Amino acid sequence: MSNLVEQAKKGKRVALLELYDKYWKEAKIVASSLLMEDNAANIAVMQAFQHIWDSLQGEEGGEEGFRKKLISETVSFCRQKNGKKKKISLTVPPNKNFLVTGNDMEAAYQESDALASVLQTLPASTRFVFVLNQIAGFSKTEIAAATGLSEKTVELALEAQPQNINGILTAFSQKSGDFSRKPSEILEEAVLHGKEDAVLPKKQEEKIKESIEAFVEPFEKKKKKKSVTAASAVIAAAAVLCVIGWFAFRGGKDTQKETSSTEALQEGASSTEALQEGASSTEALQEGTEALEASNYAKIEIQDYGSITVALNKEAAPKTVENFISLAESGFYNGLTFHRIIEGFMMQGGDPNGDGSGGSEQTITGEFTENGFENNLSHTRGAISMARSLDNDSASSQFFIVHQDSLFLDGKYAVFGYVTEGMDIVDAVCSAAEPTDDDGTIPPEQQPVITSIQIFDAEE
Repeated sequence: MSNLVEQAKKGKRVALLELYDKYWKEAKIVASSLLMEDNAANIAVMQAFQHIWDSLQGEEGGEEGFRKKLISETVSFCRQKNGKKKKISLTVPPNKNFLVTGNDMEAAYQESDALASVLQTLPASTRFVFVLNQIAGFSKTEIAAATGLSEKTVELALEAQPQNINGILTAFSQKSGDFSRKPSEILEEAVLHGKEDAVLPKKQEEKIKESIEAFVEPFEKKKKKKSVTAASAVIAAAAVLCVIGWFAFRGGKDTQKETSSTEALQEGASSTEALQEGASSTEALQEGTEALEASNYAKIEIQDYGSITVALNKEAAPKTVENFISLAESGFYNGLTFHRIIEGFMMQGGDPNGDGSGGSEQTITGEFTENGFENNLSHTRGAISMARSLDNDSASSQFFIVHQDSLFLDGKYAVFGYVTEGMDIVDAVCSAAEPTDDDGTIPPEQQPVITSIQIFDAEE
């Protein structure tokens, strides 16, 4: 995803979860280092994430801006010590002398971890500056804003920091007897291990994910309010994208258009009028197929969702049905996915590449009206049809199931059957989809998996 923060602002759950996955470990080591108490650190991280979603809309610094905002939120909650109003004191040393003396080195000899040695030895204000500088990579100005210290005070603490770290880690090395590495190397390794070993309990993780769901909910409610049956804008837009190769295999070289965008818009409008004036999807199905004389049935199993049963019509599209059955019976579709999903329109799958660019070893003739074939099956809700590029005879293995009536596709793509059971599964897949763009692209890890496609004779 090119810009997680921009996607997150739009309420995209996958982007919000990815931001959480990328940055919670850093927030945890910062909280643990500041508080030196694991339970309190867990709560600080949870509170920081719960709070940051509210300020997400105003974030303009991309991922780095989000990261620093999250760390600042974590520091704020750390200063409140487990959410209590009493703040951790960041008292400045007398005469603003931030150098650690020999009398303060006792902790350095007692700790078995280099980072813990430094953290236990440094006073609170010095420790906050150290953590934000060395672990979070904050500048002087950013540290001052996060801690409430003046920039001059932060500057003095930073000036004393190299001497302090060197002295503490030298004392730490004396205990271990290992003088083979420089103090900076010891510290770098300790910070790296701290991030790798960070743990967040399930309770706090669930609370953070609940806050993500709360952020996403208004966006999803707004989305569901949109009409998915006869909205002319959706139909017209779909028609244009269809013409320029919406279902085309990505990477295809045929770029000639069969009709202009204006004509496509007119066709889309006509389709809308047909939907508004005509029969329901069920009535359209009966009229267009003469009760659908099925030759075979296909049972499409989708992982985590269930099965969709499709009646195949060999009379209307013989080569298409033969190709689909052959691929299904060979196990070709097993493990492939639905890579493109648009709620209110269709769900497309059957590409071995998982991105719209692939197919099987052969292509088939397009059995639809505009290619000289008599195929009166219509793209009503539940229709299964073959995807193709601008080449009429380029269909291969990719197919799509129509979610809502899309009559503007009639005559241009080969419908070869209809869903008889499992439209609730189609609804669930389309509703849960979170495409990354207007083309319906689904991230690989989010693509519904086709477990298998089984073929049955109509008599069975």
